[in-house]
Amino acid sequence: MAVVTREPDSRMRSWWRRGSAVLAATAVGAAVLTPVLIRDGRDADPCPPEVSEFRHKGRSSQVYTYNCGEADGSAAPRGVLIHLHGDGAGEFGLPGDGDPDEDDTEPTLGELAQVAGSRNMVLIAPRTPDHRRGETWWRRLDRNVDWLTALVADRVRADSELDDENVWWSGYSGGAEMLSYGILRSVPGLVTGGAVMMAGGGAPDEDPGSSGDTLTVPLRWYVGDLDDGTRSADGFDALSAAREGAAWYRRSGADGAEIQILPGVAHLDFPQADVLGRVLPRAET
Repeated sequence: MAVVTREPDSRMRSWWRRGSAVLAATAVGAAVLTPVLIRDGRDADPCPPEVSEFRHKGRSSQVYTYNCGEADGSAAPRGVLIHLHGDGAGEFGLPGDGDPDEDDTEPTLGELAQVAGSRNMVLIAPRTPDHRRGETWWRRLDRNVDWLTALVADRVRADSELDDENVWWSGYSGGAEMLSYGILRSVPGLVTGGAVMMAGGGAPDEDPGSSGDTLTVPLRWYVGDLDDGTRSADGFDALSAAREGAAWYRRSGADGAEIQILPGVAHLDFPQADVLGRVLPRAET
């Protein structure tokens, strides 16, 4: 069955909640996850974003920038995490209080920002400029790649306080598809730290031997073993997409491409903040 590169509209995810316990993983092909009550740099104090507008070639959208925590005390610039939301931009609309002891908390952008801050990184979370038929990154992939390239030039490379040699990308579902089909394929030079594809991230159509520059940074796919499309209204098979995407990039020569399959995890209960807490490197002291 062909992989459907769509996800359920995340604006309808009123029940998409899970606790924010960090999940410990061990993996040989698949990860075994158990809850561990570690906050991993996250606290109950909110970290409000700076919300701005970015326009490029007549297309504009909001950009949320989170500068959580404090710099590590060195004169070195801070790293950057750019997060691409899923279809419908549910990460922006479902607030969570960050309490790991509550069952109904949501891994919001605030929690992702806390993880980034604990790594001496700034989180930049743009909303797609493509608002037709829902908010998606992948429907106008080439134009959105161009928009994101301009965003990085304006908000990262032009800022002397940010390290453009330590830029990580993460994407959830439709955002992961945007990374694997768009950013990693077309503008790999924007990914100087690594990339994390969560609940998606399929294989480009062309032969991996024609992929051009070989990516040498870490590429990580995380997906739940229940995320096979049988539980979603539109049949998006994120499990197959992630497997095929990781395999494609390995065949293209990306030795850092790895996949972790999370037991008991479906599409709408994916622990985004916990996965980023495992993958993002800690700042050197």
